[in-house]
Amino acid sequence: MLFRSYETLVFTGGEMKAVAAAGVLNKHDIGAVAITGGEGTWDAELNVHITGKNIIVIMDIDEKGVKAAKKIARAFTPIAKSVKIVQLPLSKHAHPKGDINDCLALGGDLYACVQSAEAYDPRILQIDWDSGEYIDRTISSAIKADNVGSRSRISCLVNGVAEQRFSIPKSV
Repeated sequence: MLFRSYETLVFTGGEMKAVAAAGVLNKHDIGAVAITGGEGTWDAELNVHITGKNIIVIMDIDEKGVKAAKKIARAFTPIAKSVKIVQLPLSKHAHPKGDINDCLALGGDLYACVQSAEAYDPRILQIDWDSGEYIDRTISSAIKADNVGSRSRISCLVNGVAEQRFSIPKSV
C-alpha cells in the first residue's frame, strides 16, 4: 500500500494531479495521494495509514483550493509527524484555478516548492489586513473572540501607568 511505502506523502486535489506529482516526487522518496470526492474531503478511516507521516498538502491556488488545503492540514495536524502546505508559484491572474499541472507545464520545480513549503500551524490565523472594511466598535467589543480576524476601528485614549519602584505587601 502506498501509505506504508513512503515516510512523506503529498496530498493533491485529484487523481491526475497526484499522477503528475508522483512523476516528479517519487524519485525523491515522496509519495503522492489523490483526495477523491473534491478538494477538502477526507475519509477519517484512512487516518490510521498516515499517522506519524510527514504530510504535504498541494491544492489549487483559487480560494476553494486554499480553504481545502487548510481544512485538510488542520485534520492531519493531530496525527501527522509534520504538516506543510505548498503555495504554488502561479499568478492568480494568469491561472485563476492554477494547480500542479499548470506549475509543471510552465517548467516549475515541484520538488523545490515542496522543499520550501512552510509548516502549517493551526494556531496562526492568516488574515489579509490590506483588504476589507473597518467596523466601528467599542474597545470592549473589539477584544471579543468573535471579532478575531476582522478589522476594527476604535476610539480610545491610550494611557499608561508606570510600575512603582518599591511596593510592600500589606500582608505576607
